[in-house]
Amino acid sequence: MTEASDLRWRVAIEAPLGEPDDQGGEVRTYVSLATVWAAIVPVRGFADVEADAAGATQRCRIVVRAPLELSLRHRLSEGGRIYRIAGFRESSDRRFIEIDAERRIG
Repeated sequence: MTEASDLRWRVAIEAPLGEPDDQGGEVRTYVSLATVWAAIVPVRGFADVEADAAGATQRCRIVVRAPLELSLRHRLSEGGRIYRIAGFRESSDRRFIEIDAERRIG
């Protein structure tokens, strides 16, 4: 069970912002919506190849206080680390939101 004292990391919640480019496509940037305290717990990691580049993906469980409006389009950042949201749910006591996230390493 998560306690408020476990929330030791400052995490920015970022939303995508798309702007048109010169070739009819879209350039995606992210804007910070809020900064919250979070617990970040590594779950597992595995080596993989993405876009012909070897690296690894680390899966984490990130816990923040509820209520918080999230979607799978949002992402989280902490320092130089970027976490993609794979799923989320309320904790059983409804005090926290548990986020399943992944970050690319390398």
